[in-house]
Amino acid sequence: MSVYLVRDMAIKLVAQLDFLDMPEEKRIDLMHEILSYNEIEYDENLTDPVYSNEVISVIEERYRGVRNQFIAAVITKRLQLAYSITIEGIPDDLYACPCCQYKTLTSRGDYDICDMCSWEDDGNDDLMHYSGPNHMLLKEGRANFLTYGSMYPSSKTVKLAFSEIDKYEKKSY
Repeated sequence: MSVYLVRDMAIKLVAQLDFLDMPEEKRIDLMHEILSYNEIEYDENLTDPVYSNEVISVIEERYRGVRNQFIAAVITKRLQLAYSITIEGIPDDLYACPCCQYKTLTSRGDYDICDMCSWEDDGNDDLMHYSGPNHMLLKEGRANFLTYGSMYPSSKTVKLAFSEIDKYEKKSY
Protein backbone atom coordinates (compact mmCIF):
# COMPACT_ATOMS: atom_id res chain seq x y z
CA MET A 1 0.00 0.00 0.00
CA SER A 2 1.24 3.48 -0.83
CA VAL A 3 -0.06 6.88 0.27
CA TYR A 4 0.43 9.95 -1.89
CA LEU A 5 1.02 13.36 -0.30
CA VAL A 6 1.24 16.74 -1.96
CA ARG A 7 4.68 18.19 -1.27
CA ASP A 8 3.45 21.31 0.57
CA MET A 9 1.31 19.21 2.93
CA ALA A 10 4.19 16.77 3.53
CA ILE A 11 6.48 19.70 4.42
CA LYS A 12 3.89 21.07 6.84
CA LEU A 13 3.61 17.63 8.46
CA VAL A 14 7.39 17.21 8.84
CA ALA A 15 7.74 20.76 10.21
CA GLN A 16 5.05 20.08 12.81
CA LEU A 17 6.71 16.80 13.80
CA ASP A 18 10.06 18.62 14.15
CA PHE A 19 8.40 21.32 16.23
CA LEU A 20 6.76 18.81 18.57
CA ASP A 21 10.08 17.01 19.08
CA MET A 22 12.02 20.23 19.63
CA PRO A 23 13.00 20.95 23.24
CA GLU A 24 11.36 24.10 24.62
CA GLU A 25 14.74 25.79 25.06
CA LYS A 26 15.55 25.32 21.38
CA ARG A 27 12.10 26.67 20.39
CA ILE A 28 12.71 29.79 22.47
CA ASP A 29 16.20 30.29 21.01
CA LEU A 30 14.81 29.96 17.49
CA MET A 31 12.01 32.40 18.30
CA HIS A 32 14.52 34.96 19.64
CA GLU A 33 16.51 34.56 16.43
CA ILE A 34 13.44 35.01 14.19
CA LEU A 35 12.08 38.03 16.01
CA SER A 36 15.46 39.73 16.36
CA TYR A 37 16.25 39.21 12.68
CA ASN A 38 12.90 40.72 11.67
CA GLU A 39 13.28 43.51 14.26
CA ILE A 40 9.89 42.70 15.77
CA GLU A 41 9.10 43.71 19.33
CA TYR A 42 7.83 40.80 21.34
CA ASP A 43 6.62 39.67 24.72
CA GLU A 44 9.32 37.92 26.74
CA ASN A 45 7.02 34.91 27.25
CA LEU A 46 8.06 33.02 24.12
CA THR A 47 6.43 29.82 25.36
CA ASP A 48 3.08 31.38 24.43
CA PRO A 49 1.51 29.27 21.62
CA VAL A 50 1.02 32.42 19.53
CA TYR A 51 4.71 32.15 18.59
CA SER A 52 4.53 28.50 17.53
CA ASN A 53 3.44 29.27 13.96
CA GLU A 54 6.51 31.46 13.43
CA VAL A 55 8.83 28.63 14.45
CA ILE A 56 6.93 26.11 12.31
CA SER A 57 7.17 28.45 9.29
CA VAL A 58 10.95 28.66 9.67
CA ILE A 59 11.18 24.86 9.92
CA GLU A 60 9.04 24.54 6.76
CA GLU A 61 11.45 26.82 4.86
CA ARG A 62 14.31 24.47 5.74
CA TYR A 63 12.57 21.68 3.81
CA ARG A 64 11.83 23.65 0.60
CA GLY A 65 14.73 22.26 -1.45
CA VAL A 66 14.95 18.87 0.25
CA ARG A 67 14.39 15.77 -1.89
CA ASN A 68 10.95 14.14 -1.82
CA GLN A 69 12.43 10.74 -0.93
CA PHE A 70 14.03 12.22 2.18
CA ILE A 71 10.78 13.84 3.34
CA ALA A 72 8.89 10.57 2.74
CA ALA A 73 11.50 8.62 4.72
CA VAL A 74 11.30 11.08 7.63
CA ILE A 75 7.51 10.85 7.79
CA THR A 76 7.54 7.05 7.53
CA LYS A 77 10.15 6.72 10.30
CA ARG A 78 8.74 9.37 12.65
CA LEU A 79 5.18 8.08 12.41
CA GLN A 80 6.34 4.44 12.32
CA LEU A 81 4.23 3.72 9.26
CA ALA A 82 3.97 0.22 7.81
CA TYR A 83 3.27 1.51 4.30
CA SER A 84 5.19 3.64 1.83
CA ILE A 85 4.68 7.32 1.15
CA THR A 86 5.14 9.03 -2.18
CA ILE A 87 5.55 12.80 -2.24
CA GLU A 88 4.19 14.57 -5.32
CA GLY A 89 5.64 17.94 -6.26
CA ILE A 90 8.91 19.53 -7.26
CA PRO A 91 11.46 20.73 -4.67
CA ASP A 92 12.55 24.36 -4.89
CA ASP A 93 15.61 24.76 -7.08
CA LEU A 94 18.68 25.35 -4.93
CA TYR A 95 22.28 26.22 -5.70
CA ALA A 96 25.20 23.90 -4.96
CA CYS A 97 27.39 24.81 -1.99
CA PRO A 98 30.93 25.47 -3.22
CA CYS A 99 32.32 23.39 -0.35
CA CYS A 100 30.29 20.15 -0.18
CA GLN A 101 28.66 20.46 -3.64
CA TYR A 102 25.18 19.66 -2.27
CA LYS A 103 22.31 21.86 -3.44
CA THR A 104 21.50 23.61 -0.17
CA LEU A 105 21.70 27.34 -0.94
CA THR A 106 18.75 29.55 -1.92
CA SER A 107 21.16 32.02 -3.56
CA ARG A 108 24.88 32.37 -4.21
CA GLY A 109 27.20 34.89 -2.62
CA ASP A 110 24.72 36.14 -0.01
CA TYR A 111 26.62 34.61 2.93
CA ASP A 112 24.02 31.88 3.47
CA ILE A 113 25.29 28.99 5.59
CA CYS A 114 25.09 25.52 4.08
CA ASP A 115 22.88 23.09 6.06
CA MET A 116 25.08 20.18 5.03
CA CYS A 117 28.64 21.35 5.78
CA SER A 118 28.29 24.77 7.51
CA TRP A 119 30.24 26.66 4.80
CA GLU A 120 29.31 30.36 4.64
CA ASP A 121 28.92 31.13 0.94
CA ASP A 122 30.88 34.24 0.03
CA GLY A 123 30.35 33.63 -3.70
CA ASN A 124 33.84 32.27 -4.33
CA ASP A 125 34.44 29.07 -6.33
CA ASP A 126 38.25 29.26 -6.55
CA LEU A 127 39.77 26.41 -4.52
CA MET A 128 42.88 28.44 -3.68
CA HIS A 129 41.05 31.63 -2.63
CA TYR A 130 41.06 32.35 1.11
CA SER A 131 37.50 32.71 2.38
CA GLY A 132 37.30 35.38 5.08
CA PRO A 133 33.99 34.23 6.62
CA ASN A 134 35.22 30.62 6.77
CA HIS A 135 38.83 31.38 7.77
CA MET A 136 40.26 28.88 5.29
CA LEU A 137 40.74 28.05 1.63
CA LEU A 138 37.80 26.46 -0.17
CA LYS A 139 40.15 23.54 -0.88
CA GLU A 140 40.62 23.04 2.90
CA GLY A 141 36.85 23.20 3.50
CA ARG A 142 36.24 20.51 0.88
CA ALA A 143 38.93 18.26 2.36
CA ASN A 144 37.45 18.73 5.84
CA PHE A 145 33.97 17.86 4.54
CA LEU A 146 35.25 14.63 3.04
CA THR A 147 37.05 13.73 6.27
CA TYR A 148 34.71 15.05 8.99
CA GLY A 149 31.33 15.58 7.31
CA SER A 150 31.67 19.31 8.01
CA MET A 151 33.93 22.16 6.90
CA TYR A 152 35.27 22.25 10.44
CA PRO A 153 38.24 20.03 11.28
CA SER A 154 37.70 17.96 14.34
CA SER A 155 39.74 15.58 16.43
CA LYS A 156 36.80 13.17 16.24
CA THR A 157 35.73 12.05 12.78
CA VAL A 158 32.00 12.51 12.28
CA LYS A 159 30.57 10.78 9.24
CA LEU A 160 27.12 11.92 8.12
CA ALA A 161 24.37 9.37 8.28
CA PHE A 162 23.26 8.14 4.86
CA SER A 163 19.85 9.72 5.38
CA GLU A 164 21.41 13.16 5.90
CA ILE A 165 23.54 12.82 2.79
CA ASP A 166 20.42 11.79 0.86
CA LYS A 167 18.61 14.95 2.04
CA TYR A 168 19.84 17.17 -0.79
CA GLU A 169 20.61 16.57 -4.41
CA LYS A 170 24.32 16.62 -5.25
CA LYS A 171 25.61 18.89 -8.01
CA SER A 172 26.13 16.96 -11.23
CA TYR A 173 28.93 17.86 -13.60
